[in-house]
This record gives sequence, C-alpha cells and structure tokens, in this order.
Amino acid sequence: MITGLIISVLYACFVMACLIGVLKFNSSPRCLNEGRRGSVHVIISVYNEENRVEALIRDLVGQSFKGFDVTIIDDGSTDATLEKLSQFTVCLGNFNIIESEHKGKDAVIKEALRNIQDGLVIITDADCRHPQFWIESVVAEADETDASLLIGAVKIDGTHPLQATEFLSVQAVTIGSANINHPLICGGANLAFRAEAYHRVSNDVKENENGTDMFLLEAMKRSGEKIVVVNSVDAIVETSGKESLREFLTQRGRWSKKGVKYTDYEILAAGVLNILMQIVLIVAAVCSVMHVELLCFWLLKFCIDAPLLSAVAIKFNTPQYIPLIPVVSLIYPFYVLTTLIYNFVKK
Repeated sequence: MITGLIISVLYACFVMACLIGVLKFNSSPRCLNEGRRGSVHVIISVYNEENRVEALIRDLVGQSFKGFDVTIIDDGSTDATLEKLSQFTVCLGNFNIIESEHKGKDAVIKEALRNIQDGLVIITDADCRHPQFWIESVVAEADETDASLLIGAVKIDGTHPLQATEFLSVQAVTIGSANINHPLICGGANLAFRAEAYHRVSNDVKENENGTDMFLLEAMKRSGEKIVVVNSVDAIVETSGKESLREFLTQRGRWSKKGVKYTDYEILAAGVLNILMQIVLIVAAVCSVMHVELLCFWLLKFCIDAPLLSAVAIKFNTPQYIPLIPVVSLIYPFYVLTTLIYNFVKK
C-alpha cells in the first residue's frame, strides 16, 4: 500500500509537469519571417505505399511554404510505388526520387543525409497527411528559436477513436516534456533538425539503430543542442491507426523493445515510472477481491490522467475523444502488460 502511494505520488508529479508543458502549446498559427534565408529539405522513405503516394505528393505540392526541396527514397518497394512516384512528380522540379534496394527507413534516410550539409531537414512518413501550413510552421519555429532539433506533434485519424485517444498520452509526454526543457519522446513521422547539428552528433547516434528519432534525440541531449516542440496546431500531422490488434501490439512492442537500448536517464526513469504505475494498478485490481479499497488507485490515476489527456485533446482540436478517456484508462494497464508479454515471448 505504501509503495503504491509513493509510486502514485511520483507519477502525479510527472503528469503535472507534462501538463504544464502541454498548456504552453500554442494553437495559433506561426508567422514566417519575411526575407528568411536558408534551405529547407524534406526527406521521406517509402515502402509499398502505392495507395498513399498520390495524397502525399498532393499535400507537399499544396504547402503554403514554397522554398523547399523533397527527396523521396523508394526503399525497394515490390508494388507500383516507384512508378506512381515518377508519374506524379515528373513535372515537379523540386522533387528528387531515388530508387534503393530494401535497407529500411533509417538506413536510406541516413544515406540521403550524407548529401545535405546545411539547412533545415524535415522528416515524415508516407502514411501521414500534412496540413497546408505544416512546413511553414516548422520553418517559422526553427527561425524563431534557432533550435537544433524540432519535435512535431502527431495525431491518429478519426477512423480509430480508441487508438487516437490512447495516442494522446504519447503526445502529452512528447509535447509536455519538451516544453519544460526535458524532452523524452520524438518520432520520425514529424521531426526536423539542422543538418549541421545532425552531422555534429551523428557519430554519437547508435549504429544500426533508429537515427532519425529517439536515438537522435538522445545524442542531441548529450551534446547540449537546443530542442523544442513546434508549438503550432498547423504543424500537427495525421497518421492512420493500425487495422488489427496484432499490428497495434507489434508496433507498441517495437517501441518498448527500443526502450531497453536507451541510455538517457530521464527517458529511462519516465519509462520505469510508467510501468511501475501500471503494475500498481494491476496488483490493485487483483487484490481488490479481498481489499476493495485498493480500487482507489484506479480512481486516483484517472483523476491524474484525465486533465492531461483532455488538455491535449483540446489543443489538438479533437475534443470528441474526451469521453473515451475513462475507457482508455481502464484498458491501458492491461494493454501495456499484454504488449510486453506479446513481444518478448513471440519469436
């Protein structure tokens, strides 16, 4: 009981800190400085995305900011992705399509970065949808803050409301922690960095690991580079949820497996605290058969989490997910445990 209370208090302090950071997120558009200088490069790795590349190209062509170039690497697709990329970009002079053998997203992006020595690099995924002011908002934040790494927000589309609600917790930590100058999470679906800063720390990024998100974040933190969130609703990209429970658990398990390779103490401490809190809830649920008062831990955690997740939902203009927060709160501890078991037991 005492141990559970201590963990709950520590967890509450962590959530309150994230809430402070989330409340700093600005829903207003960012204004781009006139006469800015410096190149902007968008890099995207695609693999078997023949049904998505048209929408991707349309989003990029429709950006309000025009002074950027795009490098799209076809990572050995076995469908018609390469043909469609060539078809849709044939008249677009700022698009460069590269054909590669299948090496994986991180490897092909790392190769593309060897040819970029300066300017702002923006990385995203082919399955994301990008609002009209996405690049403009990222560039404006970069110009205003002079940051080396800029973390963009991501939300899941409305076709998977439970996943979208659960993902609010990921974004709460992403935005909240970075806005209090202790960044803990970033993702390659919406990430930007100075090419010069990347090359300064590239030798410190783990070899053969994900060099475009969490391991890059760790390297940037170790080198003392400035890291910020793109604090604009116009910079939020939207991605699709997973179509099956197996795909969902596999994705979350892949994230958790990467976690054991992290070396940043803040990231490790936050991960351990989250797991301990879920263990407290599961133990409380099992023991409530004999001690019903232990269910107070569930009520306590909901009261801690609800304001944070509600704040993110409001900031992201997705208040429709707020009624689903109690449902996700009930499912979350068991899904975390299931994810860990599923991915560490399966071959």
